[in-house]
Amino acid sequence: MNKSVFLVEDELLISLEIEMLLTEMGLESYGPFPSCHDALAGLANIGAHKIGCAILDVKLTDGDALPLARIFHQHGIPIIFSSGHANNHYLEQFYPPGKYISKPFDPSQMKKTIDSSIKGN
Repeated sequence: MNKSVFLVEDELLISLEIEMLLTEMGLESYGPFPSCHDALAGLANIGAHKIGCAILDVKLTDGDALPLARIFHQHGIPIIFSSGHANNHYLEQFYPPGKYISKPFDPSQMKKTIDSSIKGN
């Protein structure tokens, strides 16, 4: 089981909160990456084989996270979509399969979602 999480989030406070949760869970994090461009560069340096799951903010500073979601899906990496803007129905229509967390999120629910995603990989 790969215990690392690739974090793509452009809101500093939210990314800090998620990183604290990951530390509490004993997980390594890559990121946070605030843009699709930065995340793609980070992924190229890290390699998909090192990632247990990805947490993707849907709307980033440079646009939509869909290109990233497709890459993670192609590599079989579980995705957790985090959004305060889009509803689950929208995400289910246009994005690869994944789990959904609405912002603001409940920390215990986020932990459960991360845990089930990591164990499922």
